[in-house]
Amino acid sequence: MSSASVYSVFLLGFLVFILYSVDSAEGGECCRAHYDANGFRHETMWCSHYCCQDRVRGHSPLYCCSDFFMRAERSDRLDFCSSWFSASSNLWAPVLIAVVIIAILIGCGICCCCIPGFCFCC
Repeated sequence: MSSASVYSVFLLGFLVFILYSVDSAEGGECCRAHYDANGFRHETMWCSHYCCQDRVRGHSPLYCCSDFFMRAERSDRLDFCSSWFSASSNLWAPVLIAVVIIAILIGCGICCCCIPGFCFCC
């Protein structure tokens, strides 16, 4: 096999792997904070599938569901919300972010002390 065909097979395998991995990627969306018909305030919430609303009843509260056709209007959804970090299944994210930041700070401190002028952070 020539190197071009090996490269092509590798690239094809990589693309197939990526395509099959997309289905299991983390998804979800956030529902905006809103007031319902009775005047009760509902806070922003993260949904693992879709932010939904019963369109038959006017001003119904937003809720989480897995039915794409019950999905709330775009204006009632957020691209990002802090509720994702506080969801019980996602508590690993802020911990991981903190560990990475601490590791970077320690690494820069050691690098600047031991090899002055070597690191980007000195």
